[in-house]
Amino acid sequence: MRQYQNLLKPHWSQEEQMILELNSAKNIRELSMLLPNRSPQAIKLRLHRIGIRRPHGTQPKNLNLADVDIGIIAGLIEGEGSIGLLQHKIWKKEKRYLRPYIQVSNSDMEIHGFLRDKIGFGSLSGSSKIPPASNFQVVGQSAISSLLEILLPRLITSRKKKLAILVKEFCDRRLSIRRGGHG
Repeated sequence: MRQYQNLLKPHWSQEEQMILELNSAKNIRELSMLLPNRSPQAIKLRLHRIGIRRPHGTQPKNLNLADVDIGIIAGLIEGEGSIGLLQHKIWKKEKRYLRPYIQVSNSDMEIHGFLRDKIGFGSLSGSSKIPPASNFQVVGQSAISSLLEILLPRLITSRKKKLAILVKEFCDRRLSIRRGGHG
């Protein structure tokens, strides 16, 4: 059986390796487009095996956004977005945890490009439904805390503002505990 394993798992070419190394900062979806013969799982595994660690939850320390951009982003979140906490269960365990998120759902990729360019962090996930919809999502406590710090004064609806305050307090408390505080 070992003699046939190479047929089942094709080796990565030098060209594919170079594409991974040069574009490792891109998200898996973009890498899948650059490497159409490789699955997203194969790309993740190869990145791990060659020692490329992709940053998780990294963001600029201070977001330098123009007032107009802050207003547009706040409006998108008010109209087509959501702020909240998702409950996650760890696979095959009973332990659960809360994960904060900010999400904007839209079928217009220009809007997602605008968000990615202005905010500088976040991920994009798609849907195969008709019409296709995409979600721009920011996760991670420090990322959400710094983004909500800027957006809170611009949120208008009381429901979204209350959610934003609660999520920001949750993130700040978790971050203070992680840094050695007592919550």
